Amino acid sequence: MQDLILVGRQGSGKGTQGKILAEAQGYKIFETGGELRRLAKSDSELGKKIKFIIESGELVSNEVIMEIVEDFLSSIDLETPVIFDGVPRFEQQRITLEEELKKAGREFQVLEIEISTEEAFKRLIKR
Repeated sequence: MQDLILVGRQGSGKGTQGKILAEAQGYKIFETGGELRRLAKSDSELGKKIKFIIESGELVSNEVIMEIVEDFLSSIDLETPVIFDGVPRFEQQRITLEEELKKAGREFQVLEIEISTEEAFKRLIKR
């Protein structure tokens, strides 16, 4: 099975659909925000770096996000399919994510979830 990269506007349901797919098909989910929070609590060098960045009020750079992706990929076997939620957030990050996946020997597909601006707004108001 190929890895899936879910993209779409905020409120499009990437997280919800990712969880449904993961449960039904056995995917492991890489959720960027969750990984950042988990690592920031750890005592690893990467965790300390992330905690410092977050506590400084800065955004976590693309380089650090890709370091997290690389760390995550090294912790799972090649046969475990992954759903990526929350990455990529911009074009350069898409390019570097695809490079990381190729370097790790992983096949992937991008799925875009499309919804109208009005529907996204309705969903976000309910959060």
